[in-house]
Amino acid sequence: THDNDTILGLGDNPASPPASIWQMVAPHTNVTMTVIKRFLQHPESVGKYYAELKRLTETVFAPANMNPLLDQMLGDFVPASQIVKMKQFVVNRNASVLSQIPQTFTAVTSLSKVNGFYQTTASTVSVNGTANAIETRAVRVNDLPAAWAPVTGTWSCADVPLQPGINRIIIETFDNPEGLGAELYRNYVDIWYNEDNQSTLSGTLTANTVLDEAYRP
Repeated sequence: THDNDTILGLGDNPASPPASIWQMVAPHTNVTMTVIKRFLQHPESVGKYYAELKRLTETVFAPANMNPLLDQMLGDFVPASQIVKMKQFVVNRNASVLSQIPQTFTAVTSLSKVNGFYQTTASTVSVNGTANAIETRAVRVNDLPAAWAPVTGTWSCADVPLQPGINRIIIETFDNPEGLGAELYRNYVDIWYNEDNQSTLSGTLTANTVLDEAYRP
């Protein structure tokens, strides 16, 4: 039971629920945690670390397991009000840990929308977003490799080529570092490449009208 008060939010130097899950790699007084950081934040390690943290919040540190454990260990000599605070610390810390694990899949662009579509006059576009860092090992955008940052769970891909008209940009996440494993999630962003080479069709068409592939809607 030694130091249970400190690690559960009480004691002389209590832990804080919002504390970073990466505090062990942060620089300390006159010490740079170079080796530990290189190991824990290696692309092969990050997802496993996040997965283990999530597992612990759902098992060992789940209130259903921690509450009776605290009652059993401390109930005979620690005031009930203090035990309640420890139990609440567990709830708050679990929520904080989970909030620091990137698990959301998004795809965005900095372009403005026109008539419901992101629009650009450039022949390429940059897209970026987030992905589930527990599972994701690679991200591809229209089959191009995206830059993937597992610690922050963010990805980006620049200079994605566009054709005149509406382009559907497909974003896929994979469980293999080369992007050749199983597809995990898929999303898309529709982008209108407006090169200002347009003609307007209106009224009733009296004959067959063929639109060139390069200028399709």
